[in-house]
Amino acid sequence: MNEGSKRAKVREMEYSIDKTAEHLGLIRIDLEPERTPAEQLALEIINDPSMHSHGSDIQWWQLPHAIAIGKVKAEATRNKWQHGRIIDGRRVRFQSIAFREKNGDAWGVAIAYDPDKQPKQQEAKNIVAVESATESEPPLPQPDGQQQPSFDGGTQFI
Repeated sequence: MNEGSKRAKVREMEYSIDKTAEHLGLIRIDLEPERTPAEQLALEIINDPSMHSHGSDIQWWQLPHAIAIGKVKAEATRNKWQHGRIIDGRRVRFQSIAFREKNGDAWGVAIAYDPDKQPKQQEAKNIVAVESATESEPPLPQPDGQQQPSFDGGTQFI
């Protein structure tokens, strides 16, 4: 705590554990995961079949943004959606484009979701297996930093 702070320390709450009760008197609760605005938007698109694209019938949905964004920000946002998002433990991919808006110099981003073009869970497991196999390879031998260089067939210069 800062020396100049006049706020008193906050103590941890006190517990009242009932050893005679089932599960020590603890109550199970299910928490809703906190979602970012992007995850909420993605879930709304995924859960609404009328917003899905199918094959060549692509439905683009412009992402809302509070301020005018430039080309660099729009392309960075497009890339994030293009590479996919992890939602509820699975990767979800979107098609995305950055475009210049009709009125002015501002840019926007539009996304499309096609349920038929989503990565299969099995593919994701194979990718993890390949990555873990490359991590388990033995490390390459490193040169010893204390070894003196030798010249002339093993004689060393001092």
